Amino acid sequence: MKRQLMSNRPASWKSVLKAVRDSEACQPLARGVVAVADAALARPITKRAFSLSDAEAERIRAEMGEIGRERIELYALAMKDFANSGILERDLPALAAAAVLTGKQDYAARCVAQLDEAASWSPLQRPGWAHYLERVPMPKTGKEQAWLATGQSVRGIVTALDILPKGAINEDLDSRLRGLLQEEVRIISDDWKLKRSWFVECHSPSCNQWVLPTEGLIRACLWLGPDENREAYELGVANMREALDSHNPEGAWEEGLWYGAFSLDSICHAVRAMAVAGDDRLAQHPYLSRCAEWMVQCIQPAGHVMNAFDNILGRRGGRTMMLQPRVTMLADATGSEVACWALEHCLGGPSPTLPGLAVRVRGVSPKEPRLHGAYHGGGACVLWRSSWEEDASGVWIRGGHPKDSHNHHDRGHVNVILGGRLALMEAGTPMYSHPKMATHFSSAMGHNVLQIGSEPILPGINEVVAGNPPRGWQRRGSAPFEVHRLDDTGGDVSVDVSACYEEGVSWVRRVRWSADSVGVSDTVRLPQPDIPRFRWHLAAEKDAEVAVGRAADGKSATIRWPGFTMALSATTPFAIETEVLLDTTLAGTDYGGEHPGVVIRPEAATDAFSVEMTVAAASDWEA
Repeated sequence: MKRQLMSNRPASWKSVLKAVRDSEACQPLARGVVAVADAALARPITKRAFSLSDAEAERIRAEMGEIGRERIELYALAMKDFANSGILERDLPALAAAAVLTGKQDYAARCVAQLDEAASWSPLQRPGWAHYLERVPMPKTGKEQAWLATGQSVRGIVTALDILPKGAINEDLDSRLRGLLQEEVRIISDDWKLKRSWFVECHSPSCNQWVLPTEGLIRACLWLGPDENREAYELGVANMREALDSHNPEGAWEEGLWYGAFSLDSICHAVRAMAVAGDDRLAQHPYLSRCAEWMVQCIQPAGHVMNAFDNILGRRGGRTMMLQPRVTMLADATGSEVACWALEHCLGGPSPTLPGLAVRVRGVSPKEPRLHGAYHGGGACVLWRSSWEEDASGVWIRGGHPKDSHNHHDRGHVNVILGGRLALMEAGTPMYSHPKMATHFSSAMGHNVLQIGSEPILPGINEVVAGNPPRGWQRRGSAPFEVHRLDDTGGDVSVDVSACYEEGVSWVRRVRWSADSVGVSDTVRLPQPDIPRFRWHLAAEKDAEVAVGRAADGKSATIRWPGFTMALSATTPFAIETEVLLDTTLAGTDYGGEHPGVVIRPEAATDAFSVEMTVAAASDWEA
């Protein structure tokens, strides 16, 4: 079959490493790859877990509750397979590359020893990853349902095999690895034919659980020889194309930045391997170039990112760790000029990984992205910054789309950075095991949005996560926005969040901004009198002074906190409540810290309330 060829196609790993050895400029990145291999040498070989104690089941049992020993064991072993797959995909390629870069056989020997151990891990992903749910039937054969460990394990194994010199593995190990990979091809193919996994049965190509096994299928077929597995290979290509087709054609990701980056890793590894083999069908998919610009626009000033959705690394200090390797992958797999520009100007250069070495060798010309973007489909949001400097201003606004996944109750949220300092923020995302994940982070309490009434969200109420919060709290749903203006100087955007509340509620938020200030106009109408409450998360330390000045008529006020001032005016007298709220955004840790918040509400119950807010820097208030 004739393929249209990419210009500047990615090189094979062997070609990349040969070029790196001859390039002084590549040596700092090469040392980073060797450092990963050194760390692997210092650890014992990773073994497969076969018992509850090996799989840390006591921790899992504490988090899950008692669901029966058999289910606990299945789940624990399956999740341990996933953890081990991450070790394989990190260590095996690094060990193989270090052997080539340094000529030291210790690295190759350790890589081969780990491959020898992994050759017995059939299937690479044992069943049980969904069996913490009582409604999921127990598996019948023990070889059903490829999952995340499938893709990551195949990635690590095949990439190492692509790098190791000829003769590094003996005939016996070669035969066993071929048998392992051929069995994975059968399992994955049967999963799709028989619709064994939920994401196949429900046909959810946009989710990461669809993408990673598909990468495993493509990579395994390419290494075994696509002609010998033509039907399976074409299934993998069709699945991956469907995944790309399913995303917002404007470029945003329905699962947000963190989960999008996780899926993008897998997509890029598959796209790269196909292109090296001469198959460019996916490398030319238009979503990949548009996704690159969206991902770069998610980079906000002052070290921040758009941290909507479940975004565990969307905290202070997490930006480079999350985005540098993913943007590097995009630059390598697709030759994205925007990704190459962002690496040099926003992320400190390519990551010290194999793809980072490939980017250095490939030498793509960079192209500066736009400063702003409006994404109306899945992952609905508006992104803006005044320049690419870290002391710039930045604004992002959340809409809402039915395809959004791994998302919070955040429709209408506004995030503000002025002059390189965070002013208004959201709570962020802690570890899922955080006892207040549902109540203080993913709920409306974790965002700058409307709450109606004062019914509390009680600890342990999982309905918040399931999309059924208490009365008056925002539900997930559609929140379309209209862009009245969006350019390098600022913007003017309206968001209609009415559909995310009870029938009869209308809430429209209009946001107008420049590099110096952000104004928000909120208009809410209720079917019966109640207390609408607008919450604002102030980006300040827990004990920061928050000063409130009130006008005599009770219809205007000023709130000041270190570095900023908020001017308020409303149609009726209003009260201002202060709160201590939780966050990971400023805390920079998995479990979070505390910061001040304010709630603006009318003094008395009403069926209509309008309030204007403007936030600006306060030059006379030292941080």
